[in-house]
Amino acid sequence: MYYIDFQDDAREDMKEIKLYYNSIDIALFDSFKYDLNQILDVISIFPKTYQLIYKNIRIAHLQRFSYVVYYEIREQNIFIHAVSHTSQERNTKL
Repeated sequence: MYYIDFQDDAREDMKEIKLYYNSIDIALFDSFKYDLNQILDVISIFPKTYQLIYKNIRIAHLQRFSYVVYYEIREQNIFIHAVSHTSQERNTKL
């Protein structure tokens, strides 16, 4: 199993997502976290399952929410670079 590490940009993304969903309904953010954790579980066990999109960056789509996780595999670590809505343009240098 790989260790998952959220990078600063991904942490910021999560803060914004939490604020947004909590402003609508706290249970909605809990649902989002559940969906995200399911993907992170798969990534931590089978990190090469998801599509390689640029150099070493891979992308995983959440099941129920329109979000994607951008991540990179380095040795026994998974670095989460971003969590973004599929309709958002990614400004982060991946």
